[in-house]
Amino acid sequence: MAENDQILFVGNIDMGISLEIEKIPGRWEAQRATEAVYTTDGRASRQAVAAIGLGGRAAILGRVGDDDFGRRILSDLTARGVDTAGLSPVPGSPTGLVLLCRTPGDAAPHIISSPGANAQFGPDYVRQNSGLFAGRAMTVVVNQMPPETVLAAVQTARRQAPGGTVILDPSPIESLPAELLAQVDVVLPDEWDIAHLTGCGTPTMGHARLALSRLLEQGARAVVLKCEGGALIATANEFITLGECDISEAVDKNGDKDIFIAALCMALSQRQALYPAVVYARAAAMFSRAARGISARLPTQRQLQNYLKKNPLFKSRG
Repeated sequence: MAENDQILFVGNIDMGISLEIEKIPGRWEAQRATEAVYTTDGRASRQAVAAIGLGGRAAILGRVGDDDFGRRILSDLTARGVDTAGLSPVPGSPTGLVLLCRTPGDAAPHIISSPGANAQFGPDYVRQNSGLFAGRAMTVVVNQMPPETVLAAVQTARRQAPGGTVILDPSPIESLPAELLAQVDVVLPDEWDIAHLTGCGTPTMGHARLALSRLLEQGARAVVLKCEGGALIATANEFITLGECDISEAVDKNGDKDIFIAALCMALSQRQALYPAVVYARAAAMFSRAARGISARLPTQRQLQNYLKKNPLFKSRG
């Protein structure tokens, strides 16, 4: 029976480098950045830090490089309250990097990533750390590792914590092993996954419903899509729309999906049902704002409580 209320996040850990530049340079053109910000990044680390910020407890399983960036990340996550017992360096490998370039007036940045030590996160490392999964009420697996590692993490969570909940952050969904969806409790795709599943480059909400239906057909128990202005929940029994859903623009344009996932895990770990848990998560994501670098800013607990008391947006189902 799962009893550990510390949420385990399994996935990528990177050093994020955010550059403010006047314009995107052409070939062989040198462009001087007006500002450079270094932050601990990677979806698993962002979600773990967000869970801590929302009042929860979090642990992380992942790999960093045997370099200054890796040591800096380990120190940063530990200082923020994340349990880093499952984080160890890969000898001779660099830490994963995410380079973000932003120009004035651009709605979205240009992003380049290098997996570094994340590419060395194999299933053997999951098995070596199988004790970290034991008794977990909540495990989140991020699909930014080799496919065999993602599958090993989900299977280990099921074996080590039979009564626990397993959440899958599946993007890029095209790399997922076919048998994986039936082994997780909640799948959280994004707009790129919807485009891939439907073959439509600019998907509508109709495409989103079709994509979620296909995920259910493939074995998913519940699928949640965070949309601009709301969320879409799909289970075997019903589709529920929260707020005014729109995926005509980037669903994660403010980098707030990681806050959504962390808040959803927090609510589910407190034994809330899926619908109110999504309400709480969407409110947290709506309050998040892009901060310096790559991270998003967390809302305060007071902001969330006041919003959920006063705002009727998420009270209707349909």
